[in-house]
Amino acid sequence: MADTLVPEGQSGIPEGQSGIPGGQSGVPEVQSGRRRSRNSGGALFGKRGGLGFVAPAGALVAVFLVVPALWTLYLGLTNRTLFGARAIRPEFVGLDNYRDAIDDERFWRSLAITLRYVLGSAIIGQAVLGFTLAWMFRTWQTWVRRALELVVVFAWIIPGSVVAYLWRAYLAEEGTLNLLLPLNPRWLIDHELL
Repeated sequence: MADTLVPEGQSGIPEGQSGIPGGQSGVPEVQSGRRRSRNSGGALFGKRGGLGFVAPAGALVAVFLVVPALWTLYLGLTNRTLFGARAIRPEFVGLDNYRDAIDDERFWRSLAITLRYVLGSAIIGQAVLGFTLAWMFRTWQTWVRRALELVVVFAWIIPGSVVAYLWRAYLAEEGTLNLLLPLNPRWLIDHELL
């Protein structure tokens, strides 16, 4: 290592400069003052202070995942319907809904179609085919890769643009929502809508 050192003045770097961008010396600075203790400032609210940061995410998980899952379980164990008397006063039926679904041949046909779709789309289509195409494209010329990247980005952008346009058309002054408002359905009076 000693033979790789360059004598001062022969390195081509002006004296007083380090050769590192920004003029840093490359040597860490020594901080003066008293040493901070391990616990000072680390846990602002004590040992359980992190719960305050996790609580909003936990609340969102509860609202959007746990509550709908419990509601689905409740619906599966009752005979609740969208309209009529059962919509107002559902009765507990236990596992009858699940037995009816398993005994129905349409359930098994739908399950088979869903599994084929998941296998073809997610596993073969996205994972295997996507990885294979990405592996092939890395060897192509730069302009071809850039054109392909542009096509992929457009595929991400266009659905959002279409949804934004549809919302704008729906909420416009002469849009669908304002055309439906004068029809005046009795939302809170007609129990069949509840």
